[in-house]
Amino acid sequence: MGTALLSSTDSTWSAAVSTSQIAASLELACGTAVVSTGRWGGSDPAITLAEFQAEVAAGHIRYRVDGGQRGGRGGRGGVSESTSSQISASVQATFTATTVDGRTVCDLTA
Repeated sequence: MGTALLSSTDSTWSAAVSTSQIAASLELACGTAVVSTGRWGGSDPAITLAEFQAEVAAGHIRYRVDGGQRGGRGGRGGVSESTSSQISASVQATFTATTVDGRTVCDLTA
């Protein structure tokens, strides 16, 4: 997904995504830090909506990327998906979305 887009960021986190699997994949492809708002197989704690909003307000996260692959076994349902869905809804209500390589991308600084 638009590796040049994420590679060009200078924020703490180039993007926030819904699962740790997607975050790891993008980190390897882009060489930048990507934060997950969900879990890896249901074992990690997820960031809260308030924590996410504070990170965005502080300028620590540049993009929100939705779409693409979904979480693996245990990655669906439960608190993390609900929180990630809340974050996606909040971002889409606040920021303008574009499509990059089939994924919805919101610039959190615009």
